[in-house]
Amino acid sequence: MFEALKILLARKTVRLDARLAGVAGFTGAGGFRYALSPAGSANYEVEAKGVAGLKADLFACGEFVAPLECDEGKVKAKFDSRLGDLAIRLKAGDLVEIRQNGGAILSGTLGR
Repeated sequence: MFEALKILLARKTVRLDARLAGVAGFTGAGGFRYALSPAGSANYEVEAKGVAGLKADLFACGEFVAPLECDEGKVKAKFDSRLGDLAIRLKAGDLVEIRQNGGAILSGTLGR
């Protein structure tokens, strides 16, 4: 048990970012920040501008993560698995998208 605790404490928080750019003619832009703690909790946030409509969806690796609300073309949302949000597991190179009506409007790849 002591060895398992030492391994857990030796791990560092994983921090990744993605710049979100418009795809398929969309001109919006934004960013996605992600942190995974050694204990397994995940914090992530998304900000974007140039998003039409009232709603969008956050996807990671092709999987739905969370709904997003749009206010005057802007999206700003924070998520924390310690507060009940989905504890997603991501790594460098994973794709993050904001989608509307089933299609990607903003997209970016996670990096350090």
